[in-house]
Amino acid sequence: MSRLPLLMVLVGALAQVPAADPPLFAGDDFYPSPERPVGFRGDGSGYFPGARIVTEWWEGTPAQVEWEYTDKRGRKDTEKAWVFTDEKSHNIVWKAELPAWANGHPVVVGDRVFTLGEPDYLFCHDANSGELLWTRRCNPWQAAGTDPGTAEKLQTLYDLYEDGIPLFNKMTSGGTTSNQVEPAVFKDILQTFLSAHWPEIRATLDKLAPGPDWQQLMDADVADIEAYCTAYEQTTGRKRKLPKVRSEVRKALGKQIDRLSEHDVPIDVPWGHMVGWCAMVPVSDGERVYASFGQGGILCCDLEGKVLWTAYSQPSKGGTTTQSLQAPLLCDGVLIDPRNKGELRGFEAATGKQLWATPTANASNSSGRKGGYYVGNHAIVPLATDAGVDRVLVTTLCNIIRPSDGKELGFLPWPHDYGPSGGPSVMWSGNRVYRASNGDGGGCPFTGYELSVTGPDTVSAEIIFQLGEKGSPGYMGQVCTPEVLIMRGDRNVLSPDGSQVKQLRRFGGYSQILAGTTFLSHPDGNRYRFMSYWGKRRGHDGQAIMDFTLYDFSDPMAPRPIAGRRLLGGKNMPRVPAMERWAAQLYAHPEYWGQCYGKPAHLIHTDTAVFPMANRLFIKTVGHLYCIGDPDKAYSWNPSSRDR
Repeated sequence: MSRLPLLMVLVGALAQVPAADPPLFAGDDFYPSPERPVGFRGDGSGYFPGARIVTEWWEGTPAQVEWEYTDKRGRKDTEKAWVFTDEKSHNIVWKAELPAWANGHPVVVGDRVFTLGEPDYLFCHDANSGELLWTRRCNPWQAAGTDPGTAEKLQTLYDLYEDGIPLFNKMTSGGTTSNQVEPAVFKDILQTFLSAHWPEIRATLDKLAPGPDWQQLMDADVADIEAYCTAYEQTTGRKRKLPKVRSEVRKALGKQIDRLSEHDVPIDVPWGHMVGWCAMVPVSDGERVYASFGQGGILCCDLEGKVLWTAYSQPSKGGTTTQSLQAPLLCDGVLIDPRNKGELRGFEAATGKQLWATPTANASNSSGRKGGYYVGNHAIVPLATDAGVDRVLVTTLCNIIRPSDGKELGFLPWPHDYGPSGGPSVMWSGNRVYRASNGDGGGCPFTGYELSVTGPDTVSAEIIFQLGEKGSPGYMGQVCTPEVLIMRGDRNVLSPDGSQVKQLRRFGGYSQILAGTTFLSHPDGNRYRFMSYWGKRRGHDGQAIMDFTLYDFSDPMAPRPIAGRRLLGGKNMPRVPAMERWAAQLYAHPEYWGQCYGKPAHLIHTDTAVFPMANRLFIKTVGHLYCIGDPDKAYSWNPSSRDR
């Protein structure tokens, strides 16, 4: 008897068996691939369905104390603050000091964790132990084509410009990115710099950037500082009129860097040490890791740290631009660089060759008009079609672009008066995407769209709902799942089509993610003086503390708070390599901290600082990387998934 009919039956039966579902994102069997890379907020949605996290952790036994402080009007008040009474940690598997500070969050690729460091470092840590496996740098001048010797000289001058020479002018006023320094402290900082650091720095400037009379310029800065201190001490209150401190040395050094550089590499950091050059996030396809830096460099390495290629992509000009915070994206063999407000660029992922550049302006929308900061991230959206899946790039400026060749396929309708720039990243789930615009002091309705592939070169977008009058999510990343959208603040949890809405009070903050059914965020600190928020705690006792909030989202429309303490911080001071090298005594000075002129004052100030994977939670502060979980249980990621 022939076995052919039976074989045909078996083949037919097998053909009807549905293909196995892919591993849950961040689950034990998940490993990134070119089709499912990992990067900003995982896959951009902030949803990690396969992850499992513990519900409590701390660095030392936590306790609360009552502290007195003086408010802006000189009145005395008190507030409770968290402190650690010992060093007995709980559910911290390991903690690694990072060689250089940075905002941004980690990316986990199996048993490796990748982070960035200021101004152009890529770090690789072992996920099991926290050991630093390798470090690579991406000198922006060399990436742009400058010969290595000149590029190294420019890097040294830049290190002096950014971290070696104090930003004396920034010390004369307080604001979002600076703290005003009183005369006694100012004089001490100045004297420390002049006696301990200026002689070597001056000799280096004379050697690498001869021409200006550096001592004469420093004398002018000293005279300005002395005049400032005298005026400060002789007047009080609103009548105080203080002369400017011009920082002539830094100004002249900036001009020398521009003169020596063949390329227009930016040197003025957006928002100083609050943000920096490295708030963007690496992206990986499981074989390589790609990192971009705010000064324009792009670096591609294999997982062993071999540099495969570097490239340079000119950022938008201007020291206060914030689109350099937007992370690179990977799709269809193309690395997409979003750091120029006027255009996007695509690079061949295998070689670093630039493939295309596409303008982001579109006559059909109100691009940039009455908008906020360009800090939100674009998204790669996989659109389901009858023929399979087409991946498109949807930008915060409403463009819909094909990643393979940069062709614009359509745009999101934008009927609002307020422009589509602003903070919130593009959210997506299935064929739906969501946009808001929420710049400082303004906004527009939160808007949901349905996307459809309508032709070989066209994608249409239809508004399916609008929620509220303003872009309520703010700048922070939201969470988007097939079942629910989770938005920040006292606003909403809603269904993907906008038909069901749940009002919540004081819900969420920075670093919002959903790990399995556990929602995690940490408060932004506005309400608490003695948490980590722009230096209020750091200025009180030299420390910074951050707490985290968990909710059980088993029922998305009725989330329940999860009790417990979750605190990180303490001294936790970040490292600043250039400052350690050129201004070590200032680096150790207890008063020399705070945004534009010293060590970062915050513990976490970023859209997302966390990345859950399997039974671990990886948290990156500005200076340290944590692995949170049960130390008695091994990291449950399955290494064989790498070979699938």
